[in-house]
Amino acid sequence: MARRSGPVSPPRSPYDCPVAIDPVRDTHPNVVRKGPVYLAFGAVVIAGVFGGLIGYGLVAASCSETPAQLRQLLAAGVDGYAIPAHSCELQLAVTTVVGALIAASGAGVVARLVLKAMTDWKKTPPQRIPT
Repeated sequence: MARRSGPVSPPRSPYDCPVAIDPVRDTHPNVVRKGPVYLAFGAVVIAGVFGGLIGYGLVAASCSETPAQLRQLLAAGVDGYAIPAHSCELQLAVTTVVGALIAASGAGVVARLVLKAMTDWKKTPPQRIPT
């Protein structure tokens, strides 16, 4: 058998043996390719965008900037009563960011598990260097 001339990783324990690294790829054969990593990143970004839209939609549907009817009646009937100003901008911003973070982190966990499963699924035994 011909010996490989590439770099050799040092053994970590008495039970490990040196593994030949392919000099052309310069990586371990079980490393995930770039395509699935980019796809997982895109999925996490899309999930974050949709999570932000859901958070925004929840507040936009439930928050009203017009005062409640009871406050309008109080302002009409009680002298000196002023209707407090209410704005939904802060609530919209916070729920948009929180929704995006929750959705993106959840999708990130799933993407990481899928990438890990891909590496475990296509396990290639490392080529051992004859001693």
